[in-house]
Amino acid sequence: MLDNYAMEKFAEIAGSTTDETTPVLALSPGPLELLPNHLYPKWLFAQINLPAEPYTVELNFPDKNPYKFYRDFECWYRAINIRLADPARKFPDVIEERVEKAIEQAERFHTKLLGTYYHPNSAAFYCADPHQLSFGKCHWIAMASTAVSPPKLQTGTIDSHTFSGARNVTITKGPMLFFEPSSQNEKGDGTVPSTSGDGPAGNIPHVFRTAGYEHQGAYKSKAMLALTQHLIVKLLQRAI
Repeated sequence: MLDNYAMEKFAEIAGSTTDETTPVLALSPGPLELLPNHLYPKWLFAQINLPAEPYTVELNFPDKNPYKFYRDFECWYRAINIRLADPARKFPDVIEERVEKAIEQAERFHTKLLGTYYHPNSAAFYCADPHQLSFGKCHWIAMASTAVSPPKLQTGTIDSHTFSGARNVTITKGPMLFFEPSSQNEKGDGTVPSTSGDGPAGNIPHVFRTAGYEHQGAYKSKAMLALTQHLIVKLLQRAI
């Protein structure tokens, strides 16, 4: 009950639409630290559903750097609409700098504080449950009558957006397409996808792939409590 109450209150704070969510998340380093980092596999795509056969195109990051992408406020598949970041007009002349500073803090956390370091006496588990789907990749999905070349799909301008985040995009020297974000598409715990959960593999002695619980309820699972207790005992045995 308390977990549900807390999640409901977070939803109230974070907002339920793009217009409500952007001012909260774009200026907060903490939520930005949860975005895919520099070590995350390819994750951003455009999917064009043709009448005959759909196809998918990877969307570019500048210099393949996700943090440069997060700072790109103009491309049609941008992560942050800077025009929505300051509805109260508190920072009318420096809103871009405020958002970029928050992104810089998230980048520093990922690349400097964490980097690729894992303590050698570590163990981890993650959930890869097909009934608890998470966002492993982001696909912008559009219907089209004819194919659009991959280079053209990298270009375009947003004409409008919906409350749910869908976008009307005019492709440069091409058609107008209505792109909607994909839904959860990877096994996980409803929050963390298995791709992310498996990130420590190869860097620490043990990584356990599990199932049967959602993110908030990991330590309400008797099996996960037993696994955690077992791992603590094993670590203590190594220290004695």
